[in-house]
Amino acid sequence: MVLLLSGPAAAGKTTICETLTSNHGFAAIKSSRHLRTLVQPPEKEVTREILQEIGDRLDVETDFNWLVTDVAVPQIDAQQDQKFWFVDSVRKSEQIDRFSEAFPGKVLHCHVTAPDSVLRSRMQARDESNGSFSYEKAYAEHVAHPNEVSARALGDVATLVIDTSRNDALFACDAIMKGFHELCREK
Repeated sequence: MVLLLSGPAAAGKTTICETLTSNHGFAAIKSSRHLRTLVQPPEKEVTREILQEIGDRLDVETDFNWLVTDVAVPQIDAQQDQKFWFVDSVRKSEQIDRFSEAFPGKVLHCHVTAPDSVLRSRMQARDESNGSFSYEKAYAEHVAHPNEVSARALGDVATLVIDTSRNDALFACDAIMKGFHELCREK
């Protein structure tokens, strides 16, 4: 069973993933290790922007298949006893399509969101804790990035949408587990 989480930055995806891992035994499908191997030159400082650029390039080159074929399948095959997996941040509807094609009847897409004022406040708190006080500019740039725009739109195609300004991580995890139970019943 594969959970695909989408949503804007600071919506609470990481907190939900941590709770799913500790309370329900989920394992992460992580793309960053794979993307880091593709950074050229290899000694170049790796930033979020560089990894996004590589991911975007791979999306085009592989018709959005790389995340499934090069990342998810090898990780899942290496741990066949693991029942529940999550991808903590899908950004494009085609990524969701490729997972659904590769794992028919075993994919749940949950979109995590919150009102913009809440997201802005959370990003501000993050920036301040990192010693950066240019959060308004950083937030505006982040919201305008094409991947963020795309991720925010995925609520329209999600199986489950959770507003983290009104619901905590435990509520979200319960809703996700209920979604997986429904998937199993439909089979």
